[in-house]
Amino acid sequence: MKLLVAGLSVCLFILIGCGGPNPVGTWSGDLPPAQDPSSESGQKAEAFRSMMGSPSLEIRSDKTFKLTLFGSMEGTWTMFGDTIELTVKPPAGMSAKMEPMKLHMSSDGKALAFVTEGDKTGGITFHRK
Repeated sequence: MKLLVAGLSVCLFILIGCGGPNPVGTWSGDLPPAQDPSSESGQKAEAFRSMMGSPSLEIRSDKTFKLTLFGSMEGTWTMFGDTIELTVKPPAGMSAKMEPMKLHMSSDGKALAFVTEGDKTGGITFHRK
């Protein structure tokens, strides 16, 4: 009986540990190019890209993250299926709570994209470094 319980415990551990791609690691972000760089909106998009710099995301195994866009944001993360939710910790002295940011992980675990308005694509796509 003890051997059966030990065997089932090992199987359960293996199944839980193999639950799909793991987001932990360092990611570099890419902004999509403007659809028409010669238009006014395209020029604004390109100016935004240059101000943005190089987005990066560090997802840590202790369920915390650091996201660098214009500045640096930190907080906690959770994963539900192929969606990762980033909950930003409010800056010191502020109590305002932001809605979690959602990212979709590709099936091969090599890309993360911001989810916008229920769509699983977004403006910034992160790739593993």
